Amino acid sequence: MKRVLSVLLAFTMILGCFPFLNRDAFKVQAEDNPCVISDDMTDEQKDACKLYRQELAQQMEDNQAYIKDINAQMSDMKANIAAQGEKINQINEKIEDIEDQIVVVEENITVTENNIVVVETKIAEREAKIEEMNNAIKERMAAEQSNVASNNYIKFIMGATSFVDMFRRISALNEITSYDKEKIDEMQREKELLEKDKLELEDQKVQLEKQRADLDKTKEDLETLKAQAEELIAEYRRTQAALATELENVYLAMDDLKAQIEELDQALSDFYASNGFYYPLHNRFYISSGCYYYDPWDSYSGFHPAADMAANYGSTVYAVANGVVVATHTGCPYGYLGSYCGYGFGNYVCYIVQVGDTVYEIINAHLSSVDVSVGQQVWQGDPIGLLGSSGSSTGPHLHVEVIRMGTGYIGSYIESYANVGRVYYTLGRNIYSACSYRGAPCYENALNIFGVEYGYSY
Repeated sequence: MKRVLSVLLAFTMILGCFPFLNRDAFKVQAEDNPCVISDDMTDEQKDACKLYRQELAQQMEDNQAYIKDINAQMSDMKANIAAQGEKINQINEKIEDIEDQIVVVEENITVTENNIVVVETKIAEREAKIEEMNNAIKERMAAEQSNVASNNYIKFIMGATSFVDMFRRISALNEITSYDKEKIDEMQREKELLEKDKLELEDQKVQLEKQRADLDKTKEDLETLKAQAEELIAEYRRTQAALATELENVYLAMDDLKAQIEELDQALSDFYASNGFYYPLHNRFYISSGCYYYDPWDSYSGFHPAADMAANYGSTVYAVANGVVVATHTGCPYGYLGSYCGYGFGNYVCYIVQVGDTVYEIINAHLSSVDVSVGQQVWQGDPIGLLGSSGSSTGPHLHVEVIRMGTGYIGSYIESYANVGRVYYTLGRNIYSACSYRGAPCYENALNIFGVEYGYSY
């Protein structure tokens, strides 16, 4: 008992670190053990041991509910991690797209800067040419003034052979001046156009730089979202690891409780009804079919009075309650749809249990091996075989049927089953044998019995 308490108390301390867990579901037996086991126990001592056993059984039931709660939270963590991982993938795709856009914008900025340099060079060339022509005109005008002073200008005009020749000479001098002016005006206009192009390019560069800044900000925001998602995943994984540790501790505590119950059962040599049902699998499983119909939304999908729990081949199958094995079948190989080995059940174990005042038959089918024998008493949580895919089966799973037999003394039902000699007692394989249509014996909805739903993992 001290070992149990030390494990449970240590586990309770761990629970204090995780406020998201339902700590009320996990209870610690703080009272001293009132049960004193001896070879000559009095009725009063036996009653005390029976009472204590009921308390231990209640703890087992509470722990089983707590295991279910932890598994549900671990499933949530897995879904959250997957969701955040998908979010990160989407963010990475957006970041890559932004980076591609940034590369294009930077290339455009470089091209624009080069174009600005080209335009500035042309502007400088035009300015130099205009200055050169201005200087040439000034020099020529200075020379003409000099010629006027020395009467060369007059001589050039007066040297005409006729009035028409003189007019032509005067016109030629005027045309030279007009031509220079037109060339300067033309280059000035080109310069102005180039300066306009330069302003447009500079404005284009400003817009591109703003676009790049906006893209950089968007990328920075995405990186922040990505970092937040990665931190969430890290936190989820830490929580997942803590839950896994808790789950392991609960199973250790369950093993200790089970050992105590077995010790009490051996000492008292009596049968005790279970307080509730126990999961037949400890590891994760997926509900791959509906109960009453394979597809719960299609009544033509075939009658199926069971829960199919898909899990890893070879997973240990446990007794769901205290009872007695009444039938087994072995020798079936890995099966296929339509196989009639073991009446289609393959390798199976049938055992009759009592939960509270009600007696049930449990059928565990499609096993890879059977580890119990007819007449053997099993206690809730005892291993009874290994999950497989024998008989009419399309893959590894555990077929669990729950048949309500009635109320009263379990022994009478064990005897009744032996007289009937049928795997599924006295029932027909149709919907009218369901408990929703008739009284015991009848098929219970196995999904409701174990608190699971079609299409979910546990």
